[in-house]
Amino acid sequence: MFEQDGEERILAAARPVHPLGKCTATTSLLAYIITSKYADGLPLYRLEHMLKRLGHEISRTSMAHWVIRLDDVFKPLINLMREVQNSGDYLQADESRMYVLKENGKTAQSDKWMWLTRGGPPGQPSVLFEYDPSRAGKVPVRLLDDFKGILQADGYSGYGKVCRNNGITRIGCWDHYPKSIFMWSIMRDRRAYGRCAALFLGIKYLSTFHGAGLRCSSDSRHPFQAKPMWQLKGGAWRDCQVARYIRKVAVPFLDTAHTPG
Repeated sequence: MFEQDGEERILAAARPVHPLGKCTATTSLLAYIITSKYADGLPLYRLEHMLKRLGHEISRTSMAHWVIRLDDVFKPLINLMREVQNSGDYLQADESRMYVLKENGKTAQSDKWMWLTRGGPPGQPSVLFEYDPSRAGKVPVRLLDDFKGILQADGYSGYGKVCRNNGITRIGCWDHYPKSIFMWSIMRDRRAYGRCAALFLGIKYLSTFHGAGLRCSSDSRHPFQAKPMWQLKGGAWRDCQVARYIRKVAVPFLDTAHTPG
């Protein structure tokens, strides 16, 4: 209450700009809900009970509406992150099926998809998630609109169109390459390609998790521990055993095995 021009008046500070306009939730509460749901993996119904124990009556319906409305607020930021990510020269992409209860034109049991891209320029990496009810090739065309570098993905043919249109160099990964070898073994030479598949899986395990490669031998030391091999235990000892097998058996076998025609 202030006195102005001989009269008493109530003066209130201007309301700060709110991302959702008229909304009872503060920006701090919105940030807490988003972090709890997407970073900490807390469902809204569980968050509702947690807040209730603290004496706050906030329904999950209200929280869900706030989260949905924030999609438009964050869209410019997500678009900017997408542009920065696509300006890099290397991306990883994958899509995973998920179930959504209410999707126009689709049943709750039908497959919907969460698309993930990871990469970006040096020093600015990001991981972006994009939901789409479709797995068609138009989705990667939209997500990778201006990307022209190297794309690492699985063997899904939906990435083919954007790779052709943008001149993208597409590469695979150890997880899917042995699978292709195994399919060749079924169609052609079961014995030869079946052994190739097993060997490639061993190489993939070593190169991905430990980097032991072909450097271990019976009298060598583990590349990450200054101990004789006979003193190693558990995974380190197993890695060296597998590496020895690859060096002594895999390399000569691959040199003599015929390749698919």
